[in-house]
Amino acid sequence: MCSSVSAFQVPAMASLKRKRSDDSIMLNSHASVDGMESVANSSQSHRTFYHPLNGVEVTLIGCLHGSESSAMEVDQLLREKYTDAIVLELCPTRYKDLTRENAKRIEREKENGVGATDFINMVTKTIEARGVSTGFAAAILGAASSISNALSGFEQGLEFIRAIEFIDENDNDNYCDIILADRIVDETLRRVGSVPSLSMEMLQTYILSGLNWEKSYENESKALRSAVFGDDENDLDMTKALFRNPKVTMDLIRLTLPSILLVEAVNIGVGQNGSGPSTFYPSLVFDLLPSSNIPDLISIAGGLLFELVSSAILLFLGYIIVALPTVKVILTERDDHLAKGIDDACKRVAERYSEDTHRIGRVVCVVGFLHVNGILKRISHNT
Repeated sequence: MCSSVSAFQVPAMASLKRKRSDDSIMLNSHASVDGMESVANSSQSHRTFYHPLNGVEVTLIGCLHGSESSAMEVDQLLREKYTDAIVLELCPTRYKDLTRENAKRIEREKENGVGATDFINMVTKTIEARGVSTGFAAAILGAASSISNALSGFEQGLEFIRAIEFIDENDNDNYCDIILADRIVDETLRRVGSVPSLSMEMLQTYILSGLNWEKSYENESKALRSAVFGDDENDLDMTKALFRNPKVTMDLIRLTLPSILLVEAVNIGVGQNGSGPSTFYPSLVFDLLPSSNIPDLISIAGGLLFELVSSAILLFLGYIIVALPTVKVILTERDDHLAKGIDDACKRVAERYSEDTHRIGRVVCVVGFLHVNGILKRISHNT
């Protein structure tokens, strides 16, 4: 692991430049580009393209965070050919935390999730440094992540750890930079804490514009749809990538099943207490139909219609009040930072080989699945 951290932080991203002589780290700024040539397979979770301004080869890997399948793919793609720079979806703070926790994990038996004391200390320090709203956001995100990791067996940041270990293993043979391209975590937590106010602003814009979708929610809605399904054949389609082989599919099940079981357990508990909403079960309805008269049938149909309309309204409200404001904070804003980090890495590598016409250089980027298509569009369109 990298043993020392130095220099300063910049608002958008930072690069950790490793040298052959030592483990020192330098932080630098970023650049911007437009246009792109890409090579893609719709079932793959990674995309390979050539930077439009300098021709550097870029492999952009979409990961299911913490999964063994994604960690294995990162390791395999890094070993395919010589790599000049690795871009990680991390900021300096998260990088330090991840490497420190991984060192602790190596020294002790593997634990499930984060200890209660560590979690409480993290939330307390965040509140003291950044305020209650940011601390509350950190608590929610941290608790959700810890529960999910504990139940699924995922290891937080496993794909990033594999990338860092790759550099450590090949440090004497491979001059490779680590680019930390994500937004500073404190700023992300602050933005997450501001989601309620952002939600009200977007809702107000929607209402005052006469329910004009394009002026209020269109950008985030398109970004979410594009992140999941893509817009063209060069984009990543998560419905294909997440089922491309049994190992990935099993990791997806391990990640989602615990959450589903938790929700069902809560629903059962609420129902047993008599406070849960009544539910129409289709089998019960069909059993009652033969013995029901017309008024009863009308009543049943009315109840079903009410349930359907109520569910649709709740889903729509959750979509515009919670999902889309969160997409803006967690997805689209961070896509900007990650794309700039890749730009910086490509510029750095191109300068390294500016006098070598036989080398174009290679950059490997490790990010979450949902960031892949947004990054591709920003690099190709300079948005």
